Amino acid sequence: MKQKYQGTTWVKHAHLQALYTEFEIFHMIVGESVNKFFARTFIILNKMKAN
Repeated sequence: MKQKYQGTTWVKHAHLQALYTEFEIFHMIVGESVNKFFARTFIILNKMKAN
């Protein structure tokens, strides 16, 4: 049973690493409103919380 779920843990870790990387290189697009920027920020943060 333990061996069966080890892949799931690895996938979750890889997904979190991808989200951390996305967050680290995250920046505001020229002409983007502050509200849209924060909306995009919270989308990434909520994905991190879900894992």
